[in-house]
Amino acid sequence: MLAGKIESVRIGTPKPLPYRGKMIQSAIFKEAVQDSIYVSSTNLEGDVQADTKHHGGPDKAVCAYAAENYSFFTEKIGQAFPNGSFGENLTTIGLREDVIMIGDIFSIGECTLQVSQPREPCYKIAARHKLVQLPVWIKQTGYTGYYFRVLKEGILQAGDSAILKERGAGGITVAEANAIMYSSDVTSEQISRLLIEEALSASWRKQLTKKLASHA
Repeated sequence: MLAGKIESVRIGTPKPLPYRGKMIQSAIFKEAVQDSIYVSSTNLEGDVQADTKHHGGPDKAVCAYAAENYSFFTEKIGQAFPNGSFGENLTTIGLREDVIMIGDIFSIGECTLQVSQPREPCYKIAARHKLVQLPVWIKQTGYTGYYFRVLKEGILQAGDSAILKERGAGGITVAEANAIMYSSDVTSEQISRLLIEEALSASWRKQLTKKLASHA
């Protein structure tokens, strides 16, 4: 049975961040929480999103990222990427994108969480690290992280085990979902297979439906 661990839990609030000669608002700088924290159906207590269109809400309540991925970027780019560098809420151990499936349901602390979609790295990651190409590199590697929806609210904390309770029905890993979304030579059959997964978020369903239509 697949199981991982929560290495750290992080929350943040919007703060000014310079990007291309102007100031934007971002909550990508998140601080580690030492105590237990309540997770609601839309976010972690005290975690505030600057862009509620693309972050937070029922389908993207909790952002997770595998701690193991950071060493790749540290070695590739030559600068340190400590845990929390990509603004995730949960830094995980043992739960990388190539083993986690869309629709997987995990028990973490008192919470029940379900994988809803890969995380889509945006320009705010580039702004934080002053690397314009970083979001592209993240997509190319498939080391994107992923979002959970909350099926059962409750308390969790760093050190909790993440225990798989049920596998996603479609059998599609987060890494495979990234390849389907971003590859130019993906087939209609591959897109359709991902769209069949009921746990897939509304925003990814909308994007993939458009992509499928372009293959017609």
